[in-house]
Amino acid sequence: MDSKIYGGVGAKEVITFQTKIMMGAQFRRIVWAKEHVAESLCDRQNEILVACLRMGWNDAFRHTSQNESGINDEKIGSKTVKGAVSSYVKKDKYKRNRFKLSKGKIIIESAPEDFDDYFSEQVISNSNFLDVFKKYAKTATDKQTVIDSEWKTLKDCFKGVKKLDGNKKLSAGHIQKMFNIAVKLYLCLYICREELDLNNELFIQNIIDNFANADCPIDSIILDELEQIEMQNEGEGEEYTSKYSKCVWSQLDAARYKDIQEDVKSKSNGNSNLWLDFNNWN
Repeated sequence: MDSKIYGGVGAKEVITFQTKIMMGAQFRRIVWAKEHVAESLCDRQNEILVACLRMGWNDAFRHTSQNESGINDEKIGSKTVKGAVSSYVKKDKYKRNRFKLSKGKIIIESAPEDFDDYFSEQVISNSNFLDVFKKYAKTATDKQTVIDSEWKTLKDCFKGVKKLDGNKKLSAGHIQKMFNIAVKLYLCLYICREELDLNNELFIQNIIDNFANADCPIDSIILDELEQIEMQNEGEGEEYTSKYSKCVWSQLDAARYKDIQEDVKSKSNGNSNLWLDFNNWN
């Protein structure tokens, strides 16, 4: 695999380390795909994709799961407090465990593992969702158009997950990060396939062939990196405000996303757009 796709010196070691982390979190899925040779190849390939998407889910949503509400008195455990908890929440132990008391209000905590699994299993294992991801991963240019054209399908898949991202509505910014991280981790598994004893047949060839066209997962770290590069290029002297200073990754629209990917490409020294992301792992 061309190192221009995933980074320079030391990148393979970092990829191996990150793959081990992923193996720890998604061991069950990856082993199932490897060992259940009697199952259909499509199902086994999908299980590898789901493992990568599950990790992408964590990164895309773990920082956006706090919210506050205060309407009516509600009983939480043995205490009655000011705050609104719908019957939808009270009936489900996963949702109920996310609430704590704080200054008379109910604060939604970052989702515990069970709660996260509860929703991600519904979304990621949905065949329609997997089909959109495959289409995205196989698309060579203007990947954001896939998210835009399939937005209704994606929103339908996410029904019932509204509280997962607090006040923030599900956005194309969330989906691009989830999808791009999943593609990156799919690449990690592919690079380390011999160490993991994963046969080539478990990987979808059209996605593998398209790694060089993968987009960089856009988040605050990448935006900070782009801002630092931009500010360095401006030099000292005249006061300058970066175009990234007020950019929020979770609120990106298609046009802004495309501009940022072009900026990533121009700053990746002839490497793929994934290179900048892998470079930040070193």
